[in-house]
Amino acid sequence: MNRNQSTSPAAPQRVNEAAGLARALGVLLNIAQTYQTSHAVFQRALDERLPVFEIALKGLRDMTLYFSGGQIRYGALPLEPGLRMFQDMAQRLEKAGIQGLTFLPAVTAGELKTFFELLTQNADGIAQHGLQVLLEREGVRNIRDCKTRLGVVSDAKDKPADATRKPAKSFVAPGAATWEIEMDEEAGETPAAEATDDPHTHAFHGYVHQALSSLTMDQAAVAGVANSISAKFKEILTEQVETVRQEGERKARRLNTIKDMVLRELEAHQLAALVCDSRLNVMAANRLGRDLIGAVDKLEKGSALEQFIASGLERQVIELDGAPRVAHMILSVEPVSNDNVLLISIE
Repeated sequence: MNRNQSTSPAAPQRVNEAAGLARALGVLLNIAQTYQTSHAVFQRALDERLPVFEIALKGLRDMTLYFSGGQIRYGALPLEPGLRMFQDMAQRLEKAGIQGLTFLPAVTAGELKTFFELLTQNADGIAQHGLQVLLEREGVRNIRDCKTRLGVVSDAKDKPADATRKPAKSFVAPGAATWEIEMDEEAGETPAAEATDDPHTHAFHGYVHQALSSLTMDQAAVAGVANSISAKFKEILTEQVETVRQEGERKARRLNTIKDMVLRELEAHQLAALVCDSRLNVMAANRLGRDLIGAVDKLEKGSALEQFIASGLERQVIELDGAPRVAHMILSVEPVSNDNVLLISIE
């Protein structure tokens, strides 16, 4: 039976696959925003995450994720509520007028690349024509802009409840018949979540609670649920490491851009310039600066420049190549290591 047509209760694996697909979307969107989609970094990330789409969509007619209220939903079920990456992606897509995305099993790497290219480089076109029109113009057939469906939540609340049980919580998987999650909610059976403001902790608690609830429905063996929880923890940890790495790379690129811009601007004003640290290592220099100090990687002890740096003065006349030169110094203290970074310009 096609998984979309199943009326059996939802297994954690199915929700996990939807969350995995959403996570792959978020990582790729972040990378596409940092790099262009033609960059090798994006292409490598896309190649690494394409199997996530294949696994999530295997055996399905399609999979739809909805974006509302800063959450990503699979049917009516919020995926990892509180997870910052999901919140940012949902808000970004909502702001662009995208309420839902449907992915078909035949989706290709080329179609995904085009999709992210449109998202990050054609905001005006999306606002004017809508994402679906642009996808069709680009020949993308296996990704569709999907509006939120009314009545996505099951009408189980209108059905008479069993005398010994509360009504089941129900939701409809996109493009499928209703499938329900049922579990006992008698007083005292659901442990209170540990008080914390960490959204990642809330998201993980929610997943663990859902996974353990499957045991009460005999949907999974204890070992299977334990493996599922372990895999989820590894995914969240990997995601956070990736986010920190990308943020570090972004800051490094920004600092390098600023450094290069300052050095070029000083050279345009006929000023030799170099950047060095407190250990006198030369980190960068413009052309005039290199003409002055040569190809050295470190300033010599006792040199005129070393003595100027040691003086701590912002401005001083020093002698270089037998001629007096006016040197200026700007000192910056790195907040983490307390290391000094110095910009020296020489008239």
